[in-house]
Amino acid sequence: MLDQTLEAVLPHGCSMPTDRPSRPSPARCRRASLAALRGLRLQRTAALLARGDLAVGAVAARCGFADAKLFSRRFAARFGCPPRVWRIQARTGEALLSADDPALAPLAARLGTSY
Repeated sequence: MLDQTLEAVLPHGCSMPTDRPSRPSPARCRRASLAALRGLRLQRTAALLARGDLAVGAVAARCGFADAKLFSRRFAARFGCPPRVWRIQARTGEALLSADDPALAPLAARLGTSY
């Protein structure tokens, strides 16, 4: 289960600039919602990879990614390394992320790691 709700991670107004008087478009809200959900799913996969023994494809499927290759690309784009490397670094205690990445602070807290 995800620790956060979409409301907690979505910017107010679906990331519309505050100086605009118009309402956000449904398409823009949909894109923001999907991006937020994907981010939560990627955080969950990172935690599972760091702590569990499931295969990368099984972790991806458990968190809602139907295509393991697409998952690996998205994971690497978000975290800077492929899922397999992430797992190895997590188990050997190597630094996983840069200290100045505030988006990953909740994950670091769940893993019990300070960055």
